[in-house]
Amino acid sequence: MAAPAEWLATSSFSPHGFCLSWQPGLLELHALSDAVTSVCYMAVGFLIFQFGRRRPDMGPKALFNALAVVFVLCGFVHASDIVVLWLPLYVEQGLLKAVTAAGSLPVLIILIRLLPQAATLPSPAQMAEVNRSLSEEVALGHEREQQLRKLSMAVEQNPAMVLITDTRGVIEYVNTAFSRISGYPAAEVLGQTPALFRSGTTAVEVYRAMWFSLNRGEEWRGELEDRRKDGAAMWISLTISPVRAANGVVTHFVAISQDISERKAAERQMAEARFQAETASRAKTEILANMSHEFRTPLNAIIGFSETIMTGVFGPLNNDKQLEYLRDINASGVHLLALINDVLDVAAIEARHMDLHESWVDLGALVTACVRLVDLRAVKGRVRINVTADTIPAIRADERRIKQVLLNLLSNAVKFTNEGGTVVIAATRTPDGGLELAIADSGIGMSPAELVKAKEPFGQVDSSLRRRYQGTGLGLPLSIGLIEEHGGQVLIDSVPGVGTTVKIRLPAERVLEASALPCPPG
Repeated sequence: MAAPAEWLATSSFSPHGFCLSWQPGLLELHALSDAVTSVCYMAVGFLIFQFGRRRPDMGPKALFNALAVVFVLCGFVHASDIVVLWLPLYVEQGLLKAVTAAGSLPVLIILIRLLPQAATLPSPAQMAEVNRSLSEEVALGHEREQQLRKLSMAVEQNPAMVLITDTRGVIEYVNTAFSRISGYPAAEVLGQTPALFRSGTTAVEVYRAMWFSLNRGEEWRGELEDRRKDGAAMWISLTISPVRAANGVVTHFVAISQDISERKAAERQMAEARFQAETASRAKTEILANMSHEFRTPLNAIIGFSETIMTGVFGPLNNDKQLEYLRDINASGVHLLALINDVLDVAAIEARHMDLHESWVDLGALVTACVRLVDLRAVKGRVRINVTADTIPAIRADERRIKQVLLNLLSNAVKFTNEGGTVVIAATRTPDGGLELAIADSGIGMSPAELVKAKEPFGQVDSSLRRRYQGTGLGLPLSIGLIEEHGGQVLIDSVPGVGTTVKIRLPAERVLEASALPCPPG
């Protein structure tokens, strides 16, 4: 066996390029190719080393270093191929290749082990899809963040008081308006319960009903009287709604309330003013109703004595002038008595002191009698009165009051109808068995605003025609009140320039068929 010194000796070898010396082009090709390959290997090794330093998350740093060394050694191997073209350094080149092989083998083993993991890495298309999905999620998250920020600002800047509690009623959030209106800073109420604001004036049943609804997962609305931090009373209009998780379980309650203290104060003032007005009105009507005898007694004396003197009971009058004055006194007394009776009747209706003396009334005969009483005025005004109903059933009512209503309505119809006009009286049965008696005229009519005024006591609508006739403005409201005392209603339809229709409706229990009308006694 040759000695190591002899094995390492290179003097007996010729350079590798000696074999190619007869073809210089081929020699240059080998030298140039090895030079480019050597530089590329070394550059790749340097790049792998730099990549491993900058991206430690991509794998073990030792792996990148080993790969870099192997590539650099491969570059040196190719560089040695250039050297041996002119120098026979085959031993040195062999040692270099041995070192390169020794470094490549562990790297190969490591790569073989990493190959299954590398195979699971996503493809560029998959990475692009992942990047797209991530971009969409980021955009959606940004949109949700903006939405949450907007909702948060809406709650925080809401002018209404917003309070959020858990299911036990422990406060977890209050907005700025709550602190501003109640006077409690957020730090003082967080962790407390709304019992902190109770005034003690709200009934316990209200709170029980509230929690009963909330425990059933229902919304609750109501009004409570609470206390501000300074002790002042504060009325609030409150709405409490349950907040549910994705599985439907109630996790919180959100309460939105508004300060209605000013509205409550105004309502109290209005109630007090209404009470005082009603008290005054009731006192007025009671006084008028109680003074009925005091009003009527002197008038009856004036009317009675004037009639007695006119009839000559105490002897004949001296001249016609005295008789004329007596007639004026008597007529004025009768007129004043009628006016006082109407005023007292309206007062009695308002004071609920109206007593009805009911009996079965032949309404057809009563209508005929009332038509006769107003017929003279109708003839004078050239107004025709027609009764279109063949039979009118009997009713149970106060005959004097129903006659008073019919006379008021017929007188108005004739009074406010122009010459040549007509007044029609018709009676029909309603579907529920009641009775409807309609009095329609072709007069001047009224607008909706005038009709409202005409229904008020002493309400008179100003017009040229109405000024031709005297009136107190009590007939229509008195008629409405009397019919309502009988459990009925009065409906009025009126059109300016066309006419007015007044409908009296009485319930079925007050109507009797004509054949069942009781016979008069005797």
